[in-house]
Amino acid sequence: CYKEEVMQNMTEYESKQVSAIEAWKREEPSVVSQTIGTVLKPVSWLMERIIPSKAIEGALTLSNAAAECLADKGDILRDGQVSSIGDLKTKSLELSDELANSVHNWAIGVASAEGGATGAFGLAGMAVDIPTLITLCLREIHKIGLCYGFECKTEMDQRFVLGVLSVAGANSVKEKNMLKNDELIK
Repeated sequence: CYKEEVMQNMTEYESKQVSAIEAWKREEPSVVSQTIGTVLKPVSWLMERIIPSKAIEGALTLSNAAAECLADKGDILRDGQVSSIGDLKTKSLELSDELANSVHNWAIGVASAEGGATGAFGLAGMAVDIPTLITLCLREIHKIGLCYGFECKTEMDQRFVLGVLSVAGANSVKEKNMLKNDELIK
């Protein structure tokens, strides 16, 4: 079987990562994530009633386009020592993981600073905070994709990025695993 052949040809590092992914799929989101989801459920319900879905879709499309532009390739090419992003597909998973961890750490720092700055303005700051944070999250998704050799080039790629954002906000194992059941993965 193809899957068995692939598993046999994995490095020890790759096998550990596959195991870690399988464990993550079964892991319930943290109590904090679940609590935030529960607390924000009435706000989500209200927003769905007030804001037309086309407006939300347009805002996400705009944020995603901005995020893609902000996900510059230069540092990934340099740090990965490759001449094209696609070359990272043939490099080690360990290298891509190191690049992705660097991107993730940068994103946490920027999001913390952004949250602190907009939080200083209270409720009014949320009008800036939410779309900015969504754009930063989408940028991180795009940039991490680059770390593994994937560029967002098609509409399906764009939908996949938005699906990853959706899974990142999951409040249950069922929600977390919905992306694999989505038509994007078929």
